[in-house]
Amino acid sequence: MLLGKNAQKALVGYNPVSDRILLARFKSFVGYLVVIQIYAPTSEAPQQDIDSFYCLLQSTVNEQKHSAFNIMMGDFNAKVGADWANAGGSVGKFGIGDGNEAGDRLI
Repeated sequence: MLLGKNAQKALVGYNPVSDRILLARFKSFVGYLVVIQIYAPTSEAPQQDIDSFYCLLQSTVNEQKHSAFNIMMGDFNAKVGADWANAGGSVGKFGIGDGNEAGDRLI
């Protein structure tokens, strides 16, 4: 994670949760901001690795209940597609093509 000078000053701490998940906590004007940077396994990875990643990611997100803001970003190796009407409001109207299993899981 690359940070500018202001972000460096605001950084309270970070936790490399795994080789695929990094959590950074920043102090902001309205409270704490937590950024969870991820790199998800590809669909070619063993199913056990994919399941373990998402379980660890979910527990990491669940632990951040006291933060004012949470941002999760990164490479999910997922395609959410253009079917925004059935995505429960979690994606916008401008997707392209078809989704895949990783995209369904992400949504």
